[in-house]
Amino acid sequence: MTRIDEKLEKFTFYLMRGIYAQVQQYDNEEACIYYRKAAEAYMKICIFAFYGEEDGQDIIMGRKDAGRQPTGREYHLAYQELRKLLNIMTSYGHKYITLHQWEELERLGELVSASAHDSDDDEEADTDCSQTQAEEALRLMEPLMREAYRLALEGESLPAAASGLL
Repeated sequence: MTRIDEKLEKFTFYLMRGIYAQVQQYDNEEACIYYRKAAEAYMKICIFAFYGEEDGQDIIMGRKDAGRQPTGREYHLAYQELRKLLNIMTSYGHKYITLHQWEELERLGELVSASAHDSDDDEEADTDCSQTQAEEALRLMEPLMREAYRLALEGESLPAAASGLL
């Protein structure tokens, strides 16, 4: 199983848990936490598709920067840092994320508290999310879902394309 496949599974799992929390449990805060986790999984799918498995993992773990240069440290990129990396990728006009998708991720980040970041763990996080915010977050997830599945089905990786970031 590739890392893209793994992240697609997480994306689907978190998206479905978010929908269940929102629709069946009327728990908007929990829904927003799961939507944010799904968005993180989506961003990682884009990173793996662009950089390849090994470099993508090193970048997500903070061992390398966007130009694939060693950072000399290790830390897991948080939601905001993942979004910044995707912004760099977007500025080079590659096909893995559009400006519109990046703006949707930014909007989702604004809807859900930064405290909801938990590095893909299932731990609880505190957030304050209204029904309106949860509905907006779900609306923002729809185009990301289509693109995540397209990237996974496409199964291609263009790690050499990342050299254009230097």
